[in-house]
Amino acid sequence: MSNGRRVYSTRGKGRANKEAGLLLAIKGAGGTAELARRLGVSQPSVSNWLKVPAERVVDVERASGVPRIQLRPDLFAQPRRSSDPDELKA
Repeated sequence: MSNGRRVYSTRGKGRANKEAGLLLAIKGAGGTAELARRLGVSQPSVSNWLKVPAERVVDVERASGVPRIQLRPDLFAQPRRSSDPDELKA
């Protein structure tokens, strides 16, 4: 029976805001609950992350098998090398 209100499911909507590295880690560990278990934190904690917290990167790498550069490229990106010979002179 309807009371005139629409009911919307929120299932899966949080994934759209999560960074790719975190989604890879969740998949690599076998799900959010399993990643949380391996890290020794609650499942809601991991569910609330939008990206892997900087202080958890090494642990998440170990727990999921996803390299840290994929988890947080903003923290572990390779330095860009210039092909301009003038910039290479120091």
